[in-house]
Amino acid sequence: MAKKLPGLTRRAPGVTDAAPSAPRTKAGKPRPQQTAPRTEDARHVEGVILPPETGENMLTERLAEARIIVERSANWAIVGGAVPIPVIDAIAISAMQLAMLNELSTNYNVPFERNRGKAVISALVGGAIPYLAAVGISGMLMKAMPVVGWAAGITTAALLGGATTRAIGNVFIQHFEAGGTFLDFDPVATRDYFHQEFRKAKRS
Repeated sequence: MAKKLPGLTRRAPGVTDAAPSAPRTKAGKPRPQQTAPRTEDARHVEGVILPPETGENMLTERLAEARIIVERSANWAIVGGAVPIPVIDAIAISAMQLAMLNELSTNYNVPFERNRGKAVISALVGGAIPYLAAVGISGMLMKAMPVVGWAAGITTAALLGGATTRAIGNVFIQHFEAGGTFLDFDPVATRDYFHQEFRKAKRS
């Protein structure tokens, strides 16, 4: 008689082990397979729709850096407004505001348009709030007056420079956060928001 070796069995050619069946419920129906939760195709944060690869951390860091740029520029504009020489103070404030827009555009990876930036600053400051230009000119003229007028003029020009710089910066933060560029910026459309931010900056 032939002896069977322990642990060895013969199988017909072509026969393989059956694949394990899916787990079944008590009723005999296959259980639905669980899948990993899907992330949303886009995130909605503070009114800005972000692509999937953009995380909330990146948005928070970028926005925080933009606010730091604006506050730093506003403080330097106050220093520029304190220059005791009329007209020179306005030049210093305008230069600081333009440098701020350059920094913000770098922060948001937006191509910087120098000439467009100058035009936008002029439109916001002179067009959005007509009385703003009069206030600035009066501050410069007061600097030419001895003692009291000189001190009051410095204070007015310095506060004006800081407030306008902060308002311009906040307007562009909102614009860049929405995906805008210098080319599609509309000073007329943002006039009310600039006015609002200017009043807030004056109170701060």
